[in-house]
Amino acid sequence: MRLLSGALFLLLALTTLANAADSPYGVDATVRASYDLTFDEGSPVIKRLMVDGVPVRAGIDTGSPGMLNVKPAVFSKLHVRANQSMQYPAEPGYHAAGDSTVGLLQMPLLGSGRRKWFTVGTFDMADEQGVEDTDVDCLLPLDVFDSDFCIFLLSRKLLLLADMAASADSSGDEDSDYPKVMTIPYFDTEAGLFAVVSCGGEDNLAYLDTGAYITRVSQGFVERHAAVFTPSNHPPLNDENGRPFPESSYDSPAVSVGPGFVLKGSTEEENVPLGGIFEEYKPTAADGTATAPATAPLGLPDFLPFEHDVPSLAPVLSIGIDVLGRYDFMFDKTDKLLYLWDPRDTPKLFPEVAPQRRGKSHGRSKGKGRRGRK
Repeated sequence: MRLLSGALFLLLALTTLANAADSPYGVDATVRASYDLTFDEGSPVIKRLMVDGVPVRAGIDTGSPGMLNVKPAVFSKLHVRANQSMQYPAEPGYHAAGDSTVGLLQMPLLGSGRRKWFTVGTFDMADEQGVEDTDVDCLLPLDVFDSDFCIFLLSRKLLLLADMAASADSSGDEDSDYPKVMTIPYFDTEAGLFAVVSCGGEDNLAYLDTGAYITRVSQGFVERHAAVFTPSNHPPLNDENGRPFPESSYDSPAVSVGPGFVLKGSTEEENVPLGGIFEEYKPTAADGTATAPATAPLGLPDFLPFEHDVPSLAPVLSIGIDVLGRYDFMFDKTDKLLYLWDPRDTPKLFPEVAPQRRGKSHGRSKGKGRRGRK
């Protein structure tokens, strides 16, 4: 960080969020906006948001490359300019190919009100069986949040947008009672957000995708690290009320992950072990036979982020909310750092943010969940 180390800066700053008062450690904080969240198949959704004067249920999709995807009924009410038609390709397990209308929309950024032009396109919000997601009207990339920090308190169903600044006096000592916070560098690119994963001494790219409720891994990567991955059942994902989704809702096999596979932090001590269950997608051919491609579809597999010095040709992993949702987390958009901490420590970091009552559970649609075009 600029004046304090990454984790220390976060820990000191978060204690001042609620009242924006001067900190003895020289940190000031201002909350610009607060949004109530619900969850669609585990992924965060702003319950009610106005987009160009139209009320929507907005899913937050960090895996989206800076484009707003909206249902056709919402698109028709927006003041969109320069419309043109295009076709979006099928993404196995998420949606079938379809036609889209794409244009430009000027809208105020959340957190500041500063207006910016965005590409916006119609998207059916349906899986490949045509089952529509009724809990989401649009998908928002992180670009629409104009604040230094985007703070996802999933344990309290809140999204906070905050601006923070460190003063010249940053001589405070670290309080040993502060909870552990892991610091993950990420890359903000035209294709979404990427971080680095390491397995067997090999570094690779991974999407950070809050719009996907299950993590997926390249089959080729699994084959190269057979000692780490083994066949498994699907993960016991829960809805917002803690009730498990039925395993029958899944339509693809899975692999479990042993030791030695980590999301790389700023230091080795801050690496996040990725043990758990990951999806290994095997699409079905037209004749009904299962196929096994060398690489599972992961958005834009040939994209190489600008100024990235890790020698990797493609992302091998799409990290979904089944991993990220184990934590409360924050995106530092200025220094490109993702902070993760145990939700049980959130009361210590945010003592003045009261927990919210749990809402009603919504039925889970078939398929593998909501996701925008990548």
